[in-house]
Amino acid sequence: FSLEKLLAMASWRRSFAVETRGVDTSRERRSRKGYLHGHRDVLNRPVVIAVAARHNCFLRSLPESKLLCVQVLEEAIRGLDAADQRTLES
Repeated sequence: FSLEKLLAMASWRRSFAVETRGVDTSRERRSRKGYLHGHRDVLNRPVVIAVAARHNCFLRSLPESKLLCVQVLEEAIRGLDAADQRTLES
């Protein structure tokens, strides 16, 4: 069951990347709604910050917001060391 979920997630990541090509997230990034913290946690992992107060459903583009979320999480995953990534993949 977990293998099915992992495969579905990998497929979604590929399709989402294709769907969002050319989408500019600079405005969302400037809002600092979500970003990587400048310091790592006590286990030396990247820390993702999400500031709920900066999310306004009337003043944002949903495709830009979704892409920003994915980009920040992908940056965090790239910031993991090889041992952490093996744990995520198993």
